[in-house]
Amino acid sequence: MPPIEAWLRQQLRESAIEIRRLAYTLPDGLGEHALLRLSEQLSTSAEQHLGAPSSVLTDLAPMQ
Repeated sequence: MPPIEAWLRQQLRESAIEIRRLAYTLPDGLGEHALLRLSEQLSTSAEQHLGAPSSVLTDLAPMQ
């Protein structure tokens, strides 16, 4: 994989994580579902070409 492609995929994964974190901080959950969907889409896009899914986002489930 070319270095720029690996870098872009890493950026997608990191952005997905940050968006997920942001979703859990919104007051009254306003917009939470839309941000979680966007986070999942970014994560899926980054993983599609890697062959093995990352478990990073599952570690960010809201704490009860």
